[in-house]
This record gives sequence, C-alpha cells and structure tokens, in this order.
Amino acid sequence: ELDACRALGADRYKVVSWAYLDGLNISLFVLSGCLQAYNVLGYEIAIPGQIEDEGMLIRVAALSRSQYFSDKIEALNGFLLWLKLFKYVTFNRALTRMGRVIGACIPDILTYSFLFFVVLVAFSLLGHLFCGNELQNFSTMEAAMLTILRAMFGDIDFDSLVAVSGVTGFIYLGLWIISSNVIFLNMFIAILKESYSQVSEAEKNDPTETTWEKILAELERRRVE
Repeated sequence: ELDACRALGADRYKVVSWAYLDGLNISLFVLSGCLQAYNVLGYEIAIPGQIEDEGMLIRVAALSRSQYFSDKIEALNGFLLWLKLFKYVTFNRALTRMGRVIGACIPDILTYSFLFFVVLVAFSLLGHLFCGNELQNFSTMEAAMLTILRAMFGDIDFDSLVAVSGVTGFIYLGLWIISSNVIFLNMFIAILKESYSQVSEAEKNDPTETTWEKILAELERRRVE
C-alpha cells in the first residue's frame, strides 16, 4: 500500500475506492499484533512460577480483557479480509460491474442506514414505553430494538403483543412493518437500482478493461513481438 501511495501520489491514492479499507485492515493487523505481544509478555508477568502471588488474579483479569479485545479485532479483520475479495473481482465485466455498483452506492447506503437507525430507535422507544412492563421482549431498549428487527422477518409473538396492548399494539406493529418492509426495503432496492443504472451507463461511454482483457492484450503483444 505504501508503494501504491508512492506511485499514485497521496492525493490520487486517497480517492481510490479501497484505500480506506486497506488502511483500516492494516491498522487492525498492527493493533492486533501489539495486543498479542502484550498478551504474551503479560502472561509471563501475570503468571510467574509462584502461584501464591496475591496480585495474580488482578493481573490475569486485565490480561483476559486484552485477549478478549484481541479476539474481537481479529474477527473484524477476518471479515474485512473477505470483503476485500471484491477488490480483485475484475476478472470479467460482470464482476467488475458488481464491484463498481457496490462502491457507488456506499454513500447513499450510509445515509439510508442513518435514517433507518433513527426510525428504529423511535419505534423501539415507543414499544418499550407501550408494553415494556408487561413483555420481556420490550423490557429494555436493547431488547425492544432486537424484537422489532426480528419482526421485520415475521419472527414476533404477535398474540402476546395484542393481548397486552390491544388495538394499540396492532397499530404499532402494523406501522413498523409498513415502514420497515414497504418503505425502507424498497428504498434500499431503489438505491441499488439507481447505482446499477449509473454504472452501466458509465461503462457504455467508457468501458473498463477487465483483468482477462489485460491478460489477452499482454499475450497478444508478446506474440507480435
């Protein structure tokens, strides 16, 4: 990545679609490595030969927290590494188009996600205040958010909600289903469709050379030479 930054220049490198993901990926690798080194050294210090050390449990607890965060960072890094496969799906035009569509719709998806989160919190708060004292699924804000997210896919105890809240619960759940499945889901599909249309139009005006085409061109050049 440093070599790519040197070759392209810092200003050009910063506008490359995958530059930020690569930077985050490498930073997490470094952070995970530092935590692993700390864990190894901390283990030698926290658990010496004498088990009767009175402060050992405190040091072991701190070490376990460090290992916990290290595991979570490695899990996130593994997730990002698999996502980076999209960076290399330029072998044919269909895969190239898919990767460009995903990159093009990210800003709109982030805006959409913020709006969806606002509505999600509003409905969660409403459900928590409506029936938080009667239903365990709405007893806390976290539980309410998880419950209505599951309700998007039909996984909810509808009878209990109506039994506790009556018509109010029916209206509440109906409004949430309409908002989440009908409005927001269709907005998400519309964003993808618009991005796909823009990328397809751009490809018609300025076709992107795929990796396969580059390989064929290089082979042809060598054959001619």
